Amino acid sequence: GGVTQAYASLHSAVAKQREQSIESVLRKLQITSSENWARTFGVPDIVMMKELQKRAPLVIRKAIVSVDVLRDSAEDVLHIVTGCFANAMGQLPELGLRTAEKDVVNRAWSQHLVLFSSAASYRRLADFYFFL
Repeated sequence: GGVTQAYASLHSAVAKQREQSIESVLRKLQITSSENWARTFGVPDIVMMKELQKRAPLVIRKAIVSVDVLRDSAEDVLHIVTGCFANAMGQLPELGLRTAEKDVVNRAWSQHLVLFSSAASYRRLADFYFFL
């Protein structure tokens, strides 16, 4: 229950209420446990959830859901969970990628600049040897 409650409150603050600052999300976290995991739960988890929200906002709202079994009826819980599984089939981005797309583009531009510079210097060298 404690881990589920913590992640449900994190999801609610980031995805549903769209809190921007880490401090405001930390205030809304509901950590009900005093176990070891609860002491380390915080900023890294918030950053991960905010990154997922930034990369796939529609998917994170539909694929990650929370239900209140005390307030929601059994049919509502079944409907929400079934919809979550139907929407989540292979659509969440991998967590390990982080800035992989940006890194690939930056590396490609860097390689382009190196090749362009090399081509210019070899062109000047070739022109010099041609006139000799």
